Amino acid sequence: MQRNNNKVRPYLSLHFLILIFGFTGILGKYIDTPSTALVIYRTGLTFIALGIYMRYKGVSFSVGRKNLVLLLLSGGVIGLHWVLFFAAIKTSNVSVTMAMLATGALFASLLEPIFYHRRLRLHEVLLGLVAVGGIYVIYSGAEHADFKSGIIIALCASFLSACYSIINSKWSEKLPDGAVSVAFYEMIGSVVVVAVLFAPSEGFLQGFAYVDFKDALGILFLAVVCTAYTSVRMIQLFKYLSPFTMMLNINLEPVYSMIMAVLIFPDTERMSGRFYIGAAVILSTVVLNALLNNYRDRRRAKRLASTAVEA
Repeated sequence: MQRNNNKVRPYLSLHFLILIFGFTGILGKYIDTPSTALVIYRTGLTFIALGIYMRYKGVSFSVGRKNLVLLLLSGGVIGLHWVLFFAAIKTSNVSVTMAMLATGALFASLLEPIFYHRRLRLHEVLLGLVAVGGIYVIYSGAEHADFKSGIIIALCASFLSACYSIINSKWSEKLPDGAVSVAFYEMIGSVVVVAVLFAPSEGFLQGFAYVDFKDALGILFLAVVCTAYTSVRMIQLFKYLSPFTMMLNINLEPVYSMIMAVLIFPDTERMSGRFYIGAAVILSTVVLNALLNNYRDRRRAKRLASTAVEA
């Protein structure tokens, strides 16, 4: 099995992708284009890039009519997540937004019982409460009203991210060989839903005319490298690394992003000690939750295996 082979190169590739994910926040601050226009440009260019890739590789565009409608709606969820994500960065800064985005895994663990009809696990509730404590430390220490607004917006973005990850896990079960086509139609859905919801808002059309050469380069990199390339490469890495290894390491994205933010924007991204304590608490709960869930799943697998042998 491929996962038993040398994992050094896939592991390095994974961390390269995580660096790219973290750079998304940096681009959100660098690009001046309003959040809604930025998301429409990003997802529009992404579905074009994925469409070209699918045509070149001979990947089927067929997903079924019912699935198509649901894929467009799930794309709307990630589109709204990105609108809030970029809005949070522009309202506060990269560090605040990424610290709050780390709560996504905990939101997902609390939402999974609803989607999968399973019991809520005690450790998830306790870790969720600890994470709330970390959020409170950051929120109460925020010196500017914009930072507090950014925290709330980023938490809403994190919640939508959790919803999207659960929805996508359903798609991986329903269309196990259609990951690229799923991403393709979700990007179309993102464009449509964001455009429909925000078209009536004041200044919506003006946002598209705001793009200069600097922003155009940033948006192109965001769409082709940070979204289309990473989507395809992540799918490939699942052949070599376990889902647990992937998800545990992806939790480092906020850390990478905050480090890059401080290095690139030292005047606006250097935060107080209170902020970093709160962020460390949140990240620790996320990693601990992943470790506990993995330990629980491995114990259950061993128990089932021993039961099968006895039978």
